[in-house]
Amino acid sequence: MKVSILLPVYNSETTIQETIDSILCQTYSDFELVIINDGSSDKSEQIIGQYSDKRIRYYKNEQNKGLIYTLNRGLDLCNGEYIARIDADDIMLPTRLEKQTNYMDTHPNIIASGSSTIRFDGIHKEKIYTPPLTHKEIQHKILLGSPIPHPSAIIRKETLIKYNIRYDYNYIHAEDYKFWYDLSQYGDLANIKEPLTKYRYSPEQISQKYKKQQDETSCKLRKLIINNLLQHERIKIPTSLNITTIKEISLKLPNSPIYSNILFLFLMSQSQYNFFSFIKFIGSGIFLRKGFGYKHLIATTYKYIHKKSFLKFNINTCK
Repeated sequence: MKVSILLPVYNSETTIQETIDSILCQTYSDFELVIINDGSSDKSEQIIGQYSDKRIRYYKNEQNKGLIYTLNRGLDLCNGEYIARIDADDIMLPTRLEKQTNYMDTHPNIIASGSSTIRFDGIHKEKIYTPPLTHKEIQHKILLGSPIPHPSAIIRKETLIKYNIRYDYNYIHAEDYKFWYDLSQYGDLANIKEPLTKYRYSPEQISQKYKKQQDETSCKLRKLIINNLLQHERIKIPTSLNITTIKEISLKLPNSPIYSNILFLFLMSQSQYNFFSFIKFIGSGIFLRKGFGYKHLIATTYKYIHKKSFLKFNINTCK
């Protein structure tokens, strides 16, 4: 078996048929579809039961166990060389498996990859989201957000087994973000520029319903990543973060965009949510040493200044 498609389902009666149909219509056919019903109380099970395709393997949690439990159970049940992810309200474009399988076969250094996605809600105009494409870009930007759109992902199962990588209960509602960070420690990640999955935007999504908890968990993960990077450079982690300690750290950091992103997050936590005070910090002389990635920092600031989750970030208060 070449590909296992992992599809968790919870109360998805309005969208699950469209999702399954998009999978069964793939141009690539060497796959199994592992569906795990996480204790749904609606008609999801009846809809799934209407399908007789032999590639479908159906499992059911006797009660609602949550997404992390269901995903980890699914990782163990999947038999394929690759595990492809999809959610019960998203849609695979017809050539997704064909193109992703070919990409993984021809790039043995890549242990997980995704693709651009088409975001839609049935009301507004569809919008293409393009994630960072190369491993180098992902390394630079992983501090700022999850690097692979989860429903577009395909993963080498042997890597998960070799390093015992699972979704982490300590990072609920940002478990995919932590999953990609863990994987990035053992091999290269990437994304295909072409959109291969349609990602449904809805107020009922976890990312919308649990936005506050997701921001808090992402904050905790960013703190972990920052701590690991600073320890790698043998830089003492500050017990108190202020403009003086930020300046001291900036003088010790290597010239790399990811370290500019650390300073971006540090400065955002000191700006008191005021853009003009943030600009004042930038002009305070922190980034004047030759070769430092201040241009990258300014570009990052321009791109992400509107995101409230970054404005709330403070390494001193992340738990």
